[in-house]
Amino acid sequence: MTEKDMPPAYTHKSMLNTDINSGKPSNTAPEYMLNTYNSDGSDTITQQPGGQQGVTVVYQYQQPPPRDYLPLAVFTIVCCGCLIGILATIFSMSSRSSYQQGDIEGARRMGRAALITSIIGIIISITVTVILYTTGAYNKLYGRQI
Repeated sequence: MTEKDMPPAYTHKSMLNTDINSGKPSNTAPEYMLNTYNSDGSDTITQQPGGQQGVTVVYQYQQPPPRDYLPLAVFTIVCCGCLIGILATIFSMSSRSSYQQGDIEGARRMGRAALITSIIGIIISITVTVILYTTGAYNKLYGRQI
């Protein structure tokens, strides 16, 4: 590759304002950066680059989604019984839907309902299993000896 084939070298322009007449950098900031704050000393920007007047920048941070307990609801379906597990899953999915619609409090409420329903399903399942084993009904149902 010869010098003729190469693109021109990159020339770095100064970040400072350049005087149009002399072509030399000046020691002042560009005009659009001057007087960008209110005269009362507040930090509200009233002038943006490009000359737009009265523009205020507001940052809003999105809250993290509340817990919906979907894995616990699925565990309840698989291990503890379909009916209560399905109900817990419906509450969990409602929690996600509420969050996506912007209803944070509704999402928390539905997530709490999914958690409580899952815990109730697990407790009922354990209780029924213990009762069946202790009374011997499990052996009669399934014909097994412990």
